[in-house]
Amino acid sequence: MKRFAKRILFLFLISVASFASYQIYQKTNFSFSKKQSVTITTIFGATTITEPVLLDLLQSKAVQRMKHLDQGGVSRYVQHKKLFTRYDHSLGVFYLVRFYGGDLKEQVAALLHDVSHTAFSHVGDFVFRGKDGDRSYQDDIHMWFLSKTDVPEILKKHGFVLNDFANESDFILLEQKLPDVCADRFEYNVRTALCEKLITQKDVDEILHDLVFENGKWFFRNVDIAKKFANIPFALMKMIWNAPWDYIAYNWSAKAINLAFKKEILSRDDMHFGVDEGVWSILKNSKDEEIKTCIHNILSAPYNFYFSDSSDYDYHCKNKFRGIDPLVKTKDGIKRLTEVDSHFKTLYQKEKQIIARGWFLKQIS
Repeated sequence: MKRFAKRILFLFLISVASFASYQIYQKTNFSFSKKQSVTITTIFGATTITEPVLLDLLQSKAVQRMKHLDQGGVSRYVQHKKLFTRYDHSLGVFYLVRFYGGDLKEQVAALLHDVSHTAFSHVGDFVFRGKDGDRSYQDDIHMWFLSKTDVPEILKKHGFVLNDFANESDFILLEQKLPDVCADRFEYNVRTALCEKLITQKDVDEILHDLVFENGKWFFRNVDIAKKFANIPFALMKMIWNAPWDYIAYNWSAKAINLAFKKEILSRDDMHFGVDEGVWSILKNSKDEEIKTCIHNILSAPYNFYFSDSSDYDYHCKNKFRGIDPLVKTKDGIKRLTEVDSHFKTLYQKEKQIIARGWFLKQIS
């Protein structure tokens, strides 16, 4: 009898989770009146959009879903603060591509570049790939994800096909490889730094208006402004991106999600097409003891570890180096900042070595 009662309870929890999962998808159902133009305002400035394909994409479920994906992923719940969403970031990247003269196709690519992020964004790297690498999981699934949304129909309506956006190397304003600047990398560095009060809006304006895109290259005209920008990722790697607590929180999040998959509390579609709050609610409200332990370890990540060594550790925290070595225009031509500023070169090499070495961490409880 007890076994039967437990089974009924389990089925009830599954049904509740399924309903919550359904609500995740429902959150992306928005209705809009047809507009001839929309003005968007970003930290870089405002622009009025009149192009029909852009107007339709802005109203699409795929793009609107990004309003419910926090840029910081699960870090939002650990730090108890929201910075900005993938939607905010994507509008900023779109603005930059437009501001620097990108054609309509690249503007579309900019608007869509982050739609394939899973719930909790880069937690998806840990869930589906086992660790964070040089290429994120959302890049791997980008075309597949788009094919499952309302985007292909919108593109077709306006004379594009999905395959027009398959080759990332076609969009050199939007994406460049590290250590170069690109619209995507520039936007999330500057916006995060502004949110964390590392820089001011005046700094944003100064950095933006010193940055040039010419002949396929991004470069600064002033060495000091280039340094002001290039110092940002070093601070953010320490504070957030490569912080040990963040690494631990991501690992426990991945464990919770994989447990939820195994126990059929979450589906992979919930992660791929759901939103942060919906998935978090399912995990946090789960009565499963293993998942409850994971949630505790996520929330306690900042104060539940100490630094150890390779002889005794629970985690070897080793993440991607996100340092930027921007190009700068000098009287001798365009050079790397590390070539024209010895102090920055020393800092850049030191930070790169620290990240490559990583940290050995021991969990307290």
